Amino acid sequence: MDIKKDYIRVTELLKPFTKFDQIPTTILQAKAEIGTNVHEAIVNSNLGLPLCPLTEREHKYLDSYLKWEELMEPTFLSSEQRLYDEDLMMTGQVDAIVSFPGRQEGRIIDFKTSLNANESSWCIQLGWYYLLCKKNSIQVNRNAFIVQLKDTGAPAKSYPFEITDSLIGLCHKLYDVYVHFNPVKNKVPHNKDGWCC
Repeated sequence: MDIKKDYIRVTELLKPFTKFDQIPTTILQAKAEIGTNVHEAIVNSNLGLPLCPLTEREHKYLDSYLKWEELMEPTFLSSEQRLYDEDLMMTGQVDAIVSFPGRQEGRIIDFKTSLNANESSWCIQLGWYYLLCKKNSIQVNRNAFIVQLKDTGAPAKSYPFEITDSLIGLCHKLYDVYVHFNPVKNKVPHNKDGWCC
């Protein structure tokens, strides 16, 4: 799916704060392909569709997800939904919104195949997904999760995050800094009441 021109992706906003600059591009591309294939397999699994061909490693990630699913019993309300904020020209693709047994309200979930946890950027990513859901009138709980899949096939690990007002403020500050340092994106109306660079 093509992304609207000149929109800022949530992952693009976070790029300066991720530690991938020492990793060769070929390795990053291979890892991105694994992530894409595993995400597609999760979606197909939940829709009851045939799985795309997976490598042995990708199967381990899927096994990790399936063990997590068996423990948590999520009901998928949506998956792989791209959302837009037309005013801020922001966009992000939410991996899933799920409900859990005994809790009807949807919760944002993002699946990761990364080896190491990066909670400082993960919380910002979830914060923006929450803001994009609100902008699009999608009701979600302020408790969101990163689900870190394991390449050993062990059950995935859940990282819960609360979307606090403080975190939302941090999301907006990061946006203001990004727009300040990217003049091409600077056509976005600046929030006069927001944090000043």
